[in-house]
Amino acid sequence: MPILKEIISEMQSELCKRKLHELYGAELEKKLDTRKPSEEILQILKALANPIRLWIFCLLKQIKMPVCLLVQILGLDQTLISHHLRVLKNANLVDIEVHGKFRFYKAKTDTLQKLLNIFLENN
Repeated sequence: MPILKEIISEMQSELCKRKLHELYGAELEKKLDTRKPSEEILQILKALANPIRLWIFCLLKQIKMPVCLLVQILGLDQTLISHHLRVLKNANLVDIEVHGKFRFYKAKTDTLQKLLNIFLENN
């Protein structure tokens, strides 16, 4: 049976190659970027995939604010918000400005713009 599976798999692969050649021509390898996304891109997407972090990012995109204000707006525990801010910071999605005892967070929209440019560069 393993030999039969290999033959079937090879036949399917050959049919697939022919169909791709029919649809896209011989230039497919030149047109298709098959590289795995970078760790930086994956980290950004994972950070924004969480609804709370996306909410925080959207708020910080509008104005910079300290954790205490985020606590009031979101109605969540300060430690949870701090955790999410740390993840956003590690993904290079927020910057911190220190004003006295307060740390103000603001969204780094240039990181998001860079990500969008990567997705749009081949279109």
